[in-house]
Amino acid sequence: GQSSGGGVIAVLDGGLSNLIAATADNSTGIEWGGMGVAVGASAQSNTDGAGNTATIEAILGAGVYAAQMCSAYEVDSQGNTPCQVGNTCYNDWFLPARNQLASLFINRAAVGGFANGTYWSSTESPDVLRFNAWGYEFSGGGGISAEVRSMSLRARCVRAFTP
Repeated sequence: GQSSGGGVIAVLDGGLSNLIAATADNSTGIEWGGMGVAVGASAQSNTDGAGNTATIEAILGAGVYAAQMCSAYEVDSQGNTPCQVGNTCYNDWFLPARNQLASLFINRAAVGGFANGTYWSSTESPDVLRFNAWGYEFSGGGGISAEVRSMSLRARCVRAFTP
């Protein structure tokens, strides 16, 4: 829950890497993207959101979708978006993988700013991989579910750090 590296420490040595979450939702409604396009096994990791995000962008290319939004996100040491000259720029954000997103849910009170709603992970669902990706419900007891990729869901970007 402490401020650090352009966001808030969300996971510290939790076995899923150390994560900093953006201070607020990066989108209150965005598509996962690529409806009908199989991104494939390289975007099905439950623990490597950075790798998933890079693969999604490589396959889907330009456009407005959750992984691309996180990859393009930047914030500087003074909280400016985009970064301003002279400030440290944090521009290595990604859409969290399925288990990373579950860790954000567990630590949601300390991180703050999460809404009762479903958030996208960067993990493509292998069941219907051309049409679904995993989302995580941030209300009640929480839970993972396969969501249609054209749905407009919330997104919170993260970045890895070394303490």
